Amino acid sequence: MASKNEKKEEVIAQATDERQVVAQAEEPATVPDASATDTSEQPVTKKRSRSVGKSSVSVLENAGKAVIARHGFAEVFVTSDGQVFPLRSDAQNHATALADKEIIKVTRK
Repeated sequence: MASKNEKKEEVIAQATDERQVVAQAEEPATVPDASATDTSEQPVTKKRSRSVGKSSVSVLENAGKAVIARHGFAEVFVTSDGQVFPLRSDAQNHATALADKEIIKVTRK
């Protein structure tokens, strides 16, 4: 049977892995090399939507739940970049510098 510390470390490891997945998903799309295509056409860049999808929300919720499990908070606030704050005002101040200013409230269930 795993001890409490081992369980907490496992939750933290999972949250860290999920943050890496989010970071990889947010990398900008690459534009094909112009020399490899016909030079008469300009390469078209596509803007990616910055909205948070359902899978991103669950990743952010999991990060919030990991912090709740580790520190015993009743609720936390998670910004779109995965930072977790115990106070909403701190999360709002951090989100002002982000492109996606969404904040998710995660409570103990």
